[in-house]
Amino acid sequence: MYSLGTLQDPVILILILFSFVIFFCVPQAAADVPLYYLSDYCSNTLDMDISKVQAGRLLLHRPNQPLRDTNCQMIVKAPANKKLTFKFHHFNVHSPQGCNNNHLQLFDDEQFSVPLSGQLCNSAGPSKAYITSTETALIRLTKDQFLNDQVDLVFTAFNFAPCTGGTYACRNDHCIASELYCNGLDNCGDESDICVLRAKTVIAIIIAVVVVAVVLAIILGVYLFRRQRRIRRERVSG
Repeated sequence: MYSLGTLQDPVILILILFSFVIFFCVPQAAADVPLYYLSDYCSNTLDMDISKVQAGRLLLHRPNQPLRDTNCQMIVKAPANKKLTFKFHHFNVHSPQGCNNNHLQLFDDEQFSVPLSGQLCNSAGPSKAYITSTETALIRLTKDQFLNDQVDLVFTAFNFAPCTGGTYACRNDHCIASELYCNGLDNCGDESDICVLRAKTVIAIIIAVVVVAVVLAIILGVYLFRRQRRIRRERVSG
C-alpha cells in the first residue's frame, strides 16, 4: 500500500540533483573582477601587486563621461614573476579614414618600442588574446573624434605551467588565480576557464526543476489520497 511517505522520493531526487549541479556547474567563489577606466590612468601605472588584484577590466571612460584626453597611455604591471594576458570582450573604436588618427594599441614594453598588437580600430575587434613577454605592458589610445567609443579589455596575470596550489590550469598552459575560474570572463585567453553553464542559467534550471517536482508531488499526493479513500470505501462496503 502507498503512503504519504512515498512523497519523500521526489524530494530526495531534487536534493541529489541540486547537489550535483552546485558541485559541477555553479562557479565556486567566483571573483569580482575590478573595473578600471583608461581616462583615470592617463600617464599613470596600474600596479596589480600594490592593488592586490590578479585580473581587471579596462574601459576607455566612465558611463556618460566622454574621453577627456584624446591621447592617453597607461602602464599595467603584473605581480612579480608573472606575465599578462589581454582579451577584448567588447571593442568599438571608430576610424572611418583608417587607423592612424583613431586607434588603440598594446605594447610589450614601456617605451613604445615593442608592439604587442597593431593599431586596432573599428567595431570588428580582435578575437585573439595578446600575451606579454614580461610583467609590464603599455596601452595607448589615440583619438581625434568619436569620444564616446568604448572597449572592454580584460587583463589577467598568469605564469606558465606547472601550476601550483591556488591556481587554475588553462589549456594553453597558463596558470591563473583559481578564484577567476568560471567568472564569465576569458581570463585564460583561450576560453578554457569559462563554464559550460553560467550561474544564472543553473539557477533558472534549478527553479524550473523544483517547480515541476512540487507540481508532480501535489498531483501524486492527490492521487494517493483518493486511491486510499477509494480502498477504504471498498473495504467498508465489502
